[in-house]
Amino acid sequence: MSKKSILFSIITILCILMMILWFGLRKSYQNTFEKLEDKRFIFYETPYLNYYNFNYDCPSSFEALLEFLQLNRSDYQYLINESFIDYLARGNDTLIRYYPIYNRKNKKRESFVLLSAGIDGSHDNDIKQEDTLFIDNWTTKIIAYNPETYEKTGDTIRNYNPNFNIYNYYFGSKDLIIQYVDCVQRFKNRARYTYTVNEFIELVKENDKRDLERKVIKLKLINQDDSLSVLKKGEYFYFNYGDFLIQFNLASKIDKENVIDNTNLILGKISEINKSEKKIILTNCFIVE
Repeated sequence: MSKKSILFSIITILCILMMILWFGLRKSYQNTFEKLEDKRFIFYETPYLNYYNFNYDCPSSFEALLEFLQLNRSDYQYLINESFIDYLARGNDTLIRYYPIYNRKNKKRESFVLLSAGIDGSHDNDIKQEDTLFIDNWTTKIIAYNPETYEKTGDTIRNYNPNFNIYNYYFGSKDLIIQYVDCVQRFKNRARYTYTVNEFIELVKENDKRDLERKVIKLKLINQDDSLSVLKKGEYFYFNYGDFLIQFNLASKIDKENVIDNTNLILGKISEINKSEKKIILTNCFIVE
């Protein structure tokens, strides 16, 4: 056999081996990413529940998120060991990275982003707690494989069909955005029904308060009997309707006067119904229109 034939055979064998390696790694990566996709609901639902149930603020750090789980979930250890594992990570750092995102105006943590190590298997974004991410700049602060390939669907951003790149597998230095959640928008999306004040009061009278408390609703402030009485500046305002007093605790402080009138649509969560005192409190309220 000539030297050329031997060289050609060696090159052919190497090419075949490289193709087998490439297809094997690609298949393994796709299977691993599907495992990550299966956990998506738990990933984003847990920080959101912290927002929804506790002061409308996302956890300040991953450690705070773990503390929330430890206090509120009996299956805490299972969630950590099974549900927050970053299956793409290689090495000792095997947990999903969680980062809160702040609203620059009110300084509240209203969104969050979850990062996987991505195709290269290592977490490359070293974002410390003092490195504050804001809603208007977080995409420029995080170095990601998919800065433009995720898709916004309502209140979350999801990544679809990440490409496999063998160079990135061995030499990459970015992370993969697996979830972004706008908790405020997700909260607003829970309001499926709109009521006039009269309809809402009748609903309160006819139903057990346990069936209504913690629901998110939209309330149309149609002042049918000239009983509107509001605080027009501050963090809350009142609406008097007949014998009932409705208190609206606002998500953000109102700095201007005359922004509340009897045509506003208010969205908020029913936090308390006291039928004997005829008082209703809605929290985390937003002026929709």
